[in-house]
Amino acid sequence: MIHSLSATSYLYLKKFDDMRSYLMLISIVSFLFFSCGDAQHQDNENTIPIPTDTLKYSYQTVNSIAKDSSVINEKDLAYASLVYPVLSGSMLADSLNIHLHLLAFEGGENAQLVVDSFTQFATSERAKMISDADKQAASMNGWYKTTTARIVYQTLSLISAAVHIESYVGGAHPMHITNFINLDYTGKKLTWNNILDTGKNQEMVLLNESVLKAIKQISPGRTWLQEGFLVETDSLPLPQNFAFTKDGLLIFYNEYEIAPYAMGPISYTISYAQLSGILKEGILE
Repeated sequence: MIHSLSATSYLYLKKFDDMRSYLMLISIVSFLFFSCGDAQHQDNENTIPIPTDTLKYSYQTVNSIAKDSSVINEKDLAYASLVYPVLSGSMLADSLNIHLHLLAFEGGENAQLVVDSFTQFATSERAKMISDADKQAASMNGWYKTTTARIVYQTLSLISAAVHIESYVGGAHPMHITNFINLDYTGKKLTWNNILDTGKNQEMVLLNESVLKAIKQISPGRTWLQEGFLVETDSLPLPQNFAFTKDGLLIFYNEYEIAPYAMGPISYTISYAQLSGILKEGILE
């Protein structure tokens, strides 16, 4: 079972019968769903400016539908969409823009090129199959890719953001991946080493294991492998992705990271009370 929070919920986009209605709807949802913060910054001589309020940002949405005259029904055309925040007003905003756009744009120069490249790829691949008299070409009509980058949480000292990508390019099921980014107010990326107090890594590992075992109701003595996880060692590794939220530290394992696809992504929150003495003092101030 996946435990989720409103602050970390993700925009999962579904294909609508009428593609034009879909594109109109995603633009409306993006506008209504995401909120904007205000930004003010105080400059101190010979020091890095320390923010006095949360960052200001707005969300942009771009879409692309494949152009293929051989497809009669518009709903069968491959499509892609991308929603992402644009921040401004500080060193932190500039740094987060770089990190978010690197993940969301996947190395592309801009958002529109990213979505266009996907639909062009889908059209090209379908044309190859048709020319090869491959009867499976029609299956490519359901191809899609949606990317959503969003701000998860922010304080005066740090900010957490997420990039969620869902895509289907054939096969048994869609693929999903979510990457989180955590930065301090200087724009420095925060890793486990940056947020855990000295010598507390193993304590964090043990706490994380105990929380997940309680959620999954794993009996003492049972191994992760026996419970269907893809973890062959006795110790559960810390996830590649985590994020700060108002309620605690969000732990997030993507599909296949520690469990098979059927289990889905595994997400839960460890309260700050439980993390007392493990997180570095002042990390949330």
